[in-house]
Amino acid sequence: MLAQIYLPVYNNSFTINDCLSSVLPQLSADIRLYIQDDKSTDGSVSIINDLIQDHLHLTTFVCNTVNRGLSANLHDYLMLTTAEYVFRMDADDIALPNRFLRQLSVLLTHPQIDLLGGQAYQFRTHISFSSCTKKPTTTKAIIKQLASNPFIHPTVAYKAESIRRVGNYNPKIRFGQDYELWFRCAYHQLSMHNMDEPLIYLRLSPKDKYTLSTYYTEFCMGIRGSILCRLSFDQYILVVFRFIYYCIFLCFRKAIVMLCLSKPSQQRA
Repeated sequence: MLAQIYLPVYNNSFTINDCLSSVLPQLSADIRLYIQDDKSTDGSVSIINDLIQDHLHLTTFVCNTVNRGLSANLHDYLMLTTAEYVFRMDADDIALPNRFLRQLSVLLTHPQIDLLGGQAYQFRTHISFSSCTKKPTTTKAIIKQLASNPFIHPTVAYKAESIRRVGNYNPKIRFGQDYELWFRCAYHQLSMHNMDEPLIYLRLSPKDKYTLSTYYTEFCMGIRGSILCRLSFDQYILVVFRFIYYCIFLCFRKAIVMLCLSKPSQQRA
């Protein structure tokens, strides 16, 4: 198998239709789809089964009997897949037309590339109101920005063997598994690039998925990764400021929510 899209699903009943509607038309004999449901409880499985009926010959759909988390699922998938190239895609995002073919063309014409990401249009409620990311495009520039996470995980495509060679995803890391992996990719001197064009519509969650604890975990990953790759001092400073920024942002959002919740009670009083 030349290439396969890995699409994890967990309670994505409200977004999976938009996602698969953008992915399924792009499948071919060279680009197939692997969907893994992590024991959803919201009807996602039924929706997926209906959507893939006309693409069963190009699609593999598996359902976990227990919820295992993205890191463990990614790790085990990469250990078993026979695909030479793996694309990442998330169930709440939307692929741009020919996204996978464009990336595969770059990888095939530049076989030295191990890891290839791209830009994304970010949106919250409607894709017509979006902004585009500006991630670094060359290996040198990517390494300079390792501390700030230079890749958008659902845009990446990589050689499966290259990711296995650097140790695969760490199944014990529940959040920030991609951030930790990029440091190891840099340490093992993989050829890493980002395309200078958007590949997906990246849906921004209205709720903060992270807590202070998960931000602290990523902070520790950043420090350890910076030491591992012997990054410059300004990278350490960036890791620290990244942690402080997200902590302030999270506290600010919680304060706003509490303020909004308190207003109705004050009005009733």
